[in-house]
Parts: sequence; structure tokens; C-alpha cells
Amino acid sequence: MATLFRTIGDLALRNADTDYPLEVHIPHSLISIANYRQWREREGLQSRWLYDLVVSILTHSQGGGIGCKAAIEGHLPVHYLVSRWDYAHVHFFSYLAAYWSPGDVIFRNLSQPRNPLRLLCLSMDSLDAISTLAGVLDAVRRRYPANKLAPVMVGVILFQSGSFWRLLDERSRGKSTESFLTAPGSGVSRGIAMALLYWYVGHGFAGGRHRNRALLALTTCYILLDMLQDICGFDAFAKVHKPALASLSALRDICHLGPSKASR
Repeated sequence: MATLFRTIGDLALRNADTDYPLEVHIPHSLISIANYRQWREREGLQSRWLYDLVVSILTHSQGGGIGCKAAIEGHLPVHYLVSRWDYAHVHFFSYLAAYWSPGDVIFRNLSQPRNPLRLLCLSMDSLDAISTLAGVLDAVRRRYPANKLAPVMVGVILFQSGSFWRLLDERSRGKSTESFLTAPGSGVSRGIAMALLYWYVGHGFAGGRHRNRALLALTTCYILLDMLQDICGFDAFAKVHKPALASLSALRDICHLGPSKASR
């Protein structure tokens, strides 16, 4: 067990601070492209190999990380598809595995709940999400220390950039889907909550002296939560988001904040 926690901690710290370990990147890409393929099948859409290859990296795989880097560094999203060899190579071979494996064995295993391959990839996907969040928040803290709202903004960008690209896809097909800006959902709550939690335990608590240990604890808890949600089929943040939104709306009405309920 100690070896497992040490491995998780080492991978999380590498992903947050230095590089993008292939041990994390490859499983993340596999489960992301499998999720993309399931989404397209639910939409009743046929496979279009070039479209699927290109769009899946933005809608399900690297959209969040690319969105954060674009916001922090000021480059266009396409810059990272060209400048990062690992983004391009790993995504390309993961696409081949998810769409072109013999007997479709990779996709079939990734699509089965409680399948060992799916759980492994899901755990690395969760580790990737929370350690990437730590890395981009640290970058924001170094580059824009005066902007106290930046952590929340970056958290939302990380967890909602994929939905923005999916919105563009759906709008191009004539669907009248609302964006996370007009209809914030549990993804917004997830981004805000995890960003504030890491900001506190990583930098606020004890002056940030326990940042690495806090990142390990946060990563482990997030992995367990994601696996539990996947196995049991529920969204923990949705269960928090709905009552919290209702409470804020009620507080607004009780305290007569802003326009009246009838005029909204």
C-alpha cells in the first residue's frame, strides 16, 4: 500500500511540476477517446475518421489543459497540438487503439463498467485532472499573483473547456444546446470547488509547507471519488450543485438582492 501511495504521489508531482508522464498520459488518452466515441454513438453519428481524430483531443482529451495554457500563456489552442509532440503522438496512437484495435477489444473493455482496464485508465485520468489543476494554479500564482479570482477562473476553464468544444460541434449540427455560461452545471461547481480546495491546502494552509503531501491526499481522494462515481453511476458534484444553487436563489429572494423574482 505504501508503494502504491508513493507511486501516486510521484506521478502527481511530476505531472504538476515537471513533465507529462506517459504512465498518466496514455491511459488518460485511451479513456478520453473511448468517452468521445460513446458520446458520438449516443448522438447517433457515424464515424468520420479525420474529424474524430482531431475533434476528440479538444472535446474529451486535452481541451481543458490546452484551454488553461492558452489563457495563461496567450497562445492559440492549435499551437499546443503542433508544439507538443506528446499531445500529437499519444493522441494519434490512442485513437488507433480505441477505433482500430483487433475485434474492437480496446474499446469494448474501456466501455465496460468495473473492467480492470477501464478502472486503471479512469484512475490515471483522475490523477491527470487534479495534478494538472495543481500545476496550472501554481503557474497562475507565479505569473498573475494580483488576480485573486484567477484560481476560480482557471478551475472552470480546466473542467469546462471540453464542453465548449462539444457545444460548437452540436451547434454546427443545428442543436440548440446551452453553454456552461448560460446554464452552469456540476462541472462549474467541480472546477470552483477543487480549485479553491487545492489553493487552500496547497498554499494557504501552514503557508504551503505541506503542499506536496496535500497534493497526494487530494489526488488519492479524487481518484477514489471518480472511481466510485463511475462504478455506482452518480455525479457527486451534481448532488451538491443543485441544492447549493437552490439555496443561493432562496437567499437572494429572502434578502431582496438584485431584481425581483417576477422581473427576472
